[in-house]
Amino acid sequence: MRAEKEDQMILKGSNDAVGRIDTSIAILQKMAVAERKEAEPTTQHRNEVGLAVRQATIVILAGSCRQ
Repeated sequence: MRAEKEDQMILKGSNDAVGRIDTSIAILQKMAVAERKEAEPTTQHRNEVGLAVRQATIVILAGSCRQ
């Protein structure tokens, strides 16, 4: 809802050059947010894999200490 109000405010000022620049900036900001949202699962996956590797390393080290 807030984003819609921001869009409406930007569009009201879009008749002049400053308004067009504001609109362009808003679009670029939305694109950046969308890209970050797409990147988050990749980062999360990388973190999960890293955790799994660390956990496996601990298991292997614990096993070698018992021998």
